Amino acid sequence: MIFMLLAVAGCAERYVYQGSLEALNSTGNEKEFVVYWEKTEMWFYDKKPERITLLTECSANAVIYEDTENDGILFLKRPNDEGITREVADGEACGRVLGVENTKGLDVGELSVEIYCGPVVDNFVIGDINYLKARAEPYVINIIKGPPPAPKRPLCRGRE
Repeated sequence: MIFMLLAVAGCAERYVYQGSLEALNSTGNEKEFVVYWEKTEMWFYDKKPERITLLTECSANAVIYEDTENDGILFLKRPNDEGITREVADGEACGRVLGVENTKGLDVGELSVEIYCGPVVDNFVIGDINYLKARAEPYVINIIKGPPPAPKRPLCRGRE
């Protein structure tokens, strides 16, 4: 029995799925963006990722796409987000991952993400909170699989 438990425990491997792209941020500046998720894979079962994280160069704002039970993988509107390409009420989707029903279906290859919102900037905001610019067509990011650790936020290349 102990041998069986050790054999099963030794078969689990953790991977990081990640990709990057150069695109405009919500203020119209060219930035690097990194998207990633972590997944534990076992020979008899894969634990599905809980979320996909999108990081923006020079920004303290991380956009999280979460697996919802019935509506797919969504970036839900937060208090400091506003709809840009469409009206978005509190708690509704500010973005969506296309082509998969839930995070269990995520894999290497092309990942298509939509983003409909932008951050609300006021006089009380400290630091850069920009993220990927909202637009009508989806962004396509090439995803590769590798070992941990998860990627860090892209370094700032210069001042704006």
